[in-house]
Amino acid sequence: MKYSKANKSYSKKVRWHKRRAHYYRIAFIIVLIALAVTAIVICTKVLGKNQTTNTIAPTAESTYPQQDSSRTADIPNIPEVQTLAQEVATETPVENEHEDEVIPQIYEGEFELPLQGATVYTLANTSLYGESGDKKSVCAGTGLQIISEEDGKLTVKTDDGFTGIINSYECMLNLPDVIPSIVYMDTNSSESLMMSSGYEIPSVTGKQLYDVEQYNQRLGRTEFNMPIIFETAKKVMAAQKAALSEGYSLCIVETYRPLDTQRTISSNLKSLASSEPAVRNGIEGNGWGESWFIAQSVSNHQRGYAMDLTLVKVNETEICTSGNYAYVNVSKYEEVQMPTQIHELSDASIALAYGVKSSSATAWKEVPLASSMNDVAIRLQNYCVSAGFTPLASEWWHFNDLSAKNSSSGSLSNGEYFLQANLSIIPE
Repeated sequence: MKYSKANKSYSKKVRWHKRRAHYYRIAFIIVLIALAVTAIVICTKVLGKNQTTNTIAPTAESTYPQQDSSRTADIPNIPEVQTLAQEVATETPVENEHEDEVIPQIYEGEFELPLQGATVYTLANTSLYGESGDKKSVCAGTGLQIISEEDGKLTVKTDDGFTGIINSYECMLNLPDVIPSIVYMDTNSSESLMMSSGYEIPSVTGKQLYDVEQYNQRLGRTEFNMPIIFETAKKVMAAQKAALSEGYSLCIVETYRPLDTQRTISSNLKSLASSEPAVRNGIEGNGWGESWFIAQSVSNHQRGYAMDLTLVKVNETEICTSGNYAYVNVSKYEEVQMPTQIHELSDASIALAYGVKSSSATAWKEVPLASSMNDVAIRLQNYCVSAGFTPLASEWWHFNDLSAKNSSSGSLSNGEYFLQANLSIIPE
């Protein structure tokens, strides 16, 4: 086919337009690719910036940093306790909408909770001296609330608001206020377990001999008041730490015992022994005597440096709080088999093969253990003597703090009083 000039000119125009359209499409694709690349770069930078910002300032869901495990070095080394203690945050929260919230911390001090807010009981009649020189007389057994402690001096408050100073050796510290992990079970304040050679003691066994069970605001529960001399309380803490580390807990049955209660037990035990030969043989045979099992006058229980206790096996623990502080609580436990039931007043309960002077801190070490002492009774004895207590030869459950006896000699209790109200409050 032959083309005219006009046809040739038209063909050239068509081909040119086609090439131009092709170039436009290529340019358009290049522009789209450039825009996509730019968008990706911008998004990457924005995301990276946000990630950096989140690392510096956590959101509300991740406010509290992970606890430093070194803060739980003093927590008893049993798995349940360690696990629960790790759940308690000890770092101050970073600034966020919950900035005023305080996370309870495991207390790092001589006890499991601070002294501030705890109750002490006066050993004898004494006076409190205020800052302005005024003073207030208080009777033996009066409950006082601790405000602070410094160099053995306690600043305390009475139930009517008077604030004054008292020496720590003039007081008994309420143990549950500062060592709440211990199991407290004052049977003489509920239903006495006192028996002798398996016989019930008239007017004693199963009776409430006094009442020290009260609501404790500090712990948020009803609890027995269990006071013991201030210095002795530190030794109780050491014994409890040792017990918890091996999966046990102290179970304290009695500390301060009113003299009137002791006289009731003694007189009724005498009456029972006079009518039951088995009871008489149990307390007087093999060189023992009634005074080895229940004193007939003022004893170490009235003085404030003796305690009766047993052990329990810890099954479960939990973390509880008191104000800004967290503490370990034994939530489930089981009793262990001791040589006898506690407060069995007979030679079945002896801890040593024969009696030695109870006022000596070392004489007991030269005497063999009684054949009835089993593994858990020996374990209890080891916890207590390692903490500085002296065992009583005639009772596997009784331990004395003889050094506290000496330090409190100027303010000895006569035991002729019942404890007054608990004033404990939540520590700040």
